[in-house]
Amino acid sequence: NYNIAPWVRFQQMVSFQYINQKKTQFLPYNAIGADWLEKLNNESREENTTNTEIITRSQLFFFPRISSDHVVTGSLMLETDQLADERSILKGRNGPSTQIQDPAANPRINWIASESTQTHIVGLLANLNYVMKDRYIILGIMRADGSSRFGQNNRWGLFPSLGLAWRFSNEPMLETFNILSDGKLSYSYGLAGKQPRNAYDRHGIFNTVNPSQYIESPIIVSRQIQLDNLKWQTLYSHNVKLDLGFFKDRITFTGEIYRKVTRDLLWQGYQIPKSTGYTSL
Repeated sequence: NYNIAPWVRFQQMVSFQYINQKKTQFLPYNAIGADWLEKLNNESREENTTNTEIITRSQLFFFPRISSDHVVTGSLMLETDQLADERSILKGRNGPSTQIQDPAANPRINWIASESTQTHIVGLLANLNYVMKDRYIILGIMRADGSSRFGQNNRWGLFPSLGLAWRFSNEPMLETFNILSDGKLSYSYGLAGKQPRNAYDRHGIFNTVNPSQYIESPIIVSRQIQLDNLKWQTLYSHNVKLDLGFFKDRITFTGEIYRKVTRDLLWQGYQIPKSTGYTSL
């Protein structure tokens, strides 16, 4: 935290996370009592996973003092998120002894798999709040997010929000109404975005099949359709709210009416006709 001026403050946060996991499993033949050639005999497995994430958040806060009747506050924020995952799996079976539990030492390597993903996210946010005589309140927010989970056509999403509020309990005509300690009527409208769950949901992916080769040539097929026009899922929300407090807020009441509509829904595993060559989007 750094106070640039009496009415300006800068805050910087950096977060680093590193997780490394290793799992090993072994199933001895005498635990299941199956035939020696059964594929589960002396089955061994090793899985290694590494996860790293770096998050940064830079914020600039403004709170100038105009007068006792007019209060203005605001902030600017830049946020980044870098995430990387790596995973490898090795499975072996039909080992010659229960003492040999490393899958790399088994006579038959049953399965080898690996994957690596990276995602990058950047967010920009600006908000401005204005309060007049603690009665009339205006809140405005503009947020822009960019994510590597989308293609260049729709990488950025804009999500504005607006809030209006009237604290009628502070009006002079209600000062003598002592039963009512707080009363506020507010309205808000805003957009919120959501990105795909996985790092490469929009990419065209090619992979091997089983069997993985024809004579000496590998077999590689398209497993996922490329989606260049994939968009941010957007939630549009309207909200009207009434807050009432009576007898110094010993009794409170809150009522809300809202409407939420989701557009450009991100539907995981959306089924499509197999005649396209694929089963889902």
